Amino acid sequence: MPSRFRLTKSNVDRKCLPPSTKEKTRGGRPVRQKIYWDSKLPGFGLLVSASCKTFIVQREVNGRSRRVTIGKYGVLTPKQAEDKARKLLQEMREGVDPNALRRQQRAEAMQKEYTLADGVAEHLRNMKQKGCAQRSMDDLSSELERHLGVSSSRPGDAPALS
Repeated sequence: MPSRFRLTKSNVDRKCLPPSTKEKTRGGRPVRQKIYWDSKLPGFGLLVSASCKTFIVQREVNGRSRRVTIGKYGVLTPKQAEDKARKLLQEMREGVDPNALRRQQRAEAMQKEYTLADGVAEHLRNMKQKGCAQRSMDDLSSELERHLGVSSSRPGDAPALS
């Protein structure tokens, strides 16, 4: 089956299968991932493994091939992934390496002072976004205050050190 066709929901569900356990590389190792490329948008594809399907873009940036993860299938629809892919491919055409940009942003974030109070506040915000029970957030806050001296009046507020 050709690995280049239109990446639509029905095609992804029907045609984008993980590699079989019998498939081997030239070196004799088992194939762990397969890439299915979109026939309409060059550089846009779906990386399929036994456990997940991930949308990707791949293109040369400044003479070097770069592969960027867009997101997982199921979290993103093929249409949403294609829209993101168009934007990323345009940036890559202009010479921007999204991976280098991400590394730079991560390095800048690591240089900022990050305290335990910041971590607790971030964790409580994440719990709230995920829909955790208010009691779970309250219990966590009271235990952290009791044992570590980190307090937060409400989840989402930046806790202050006692």
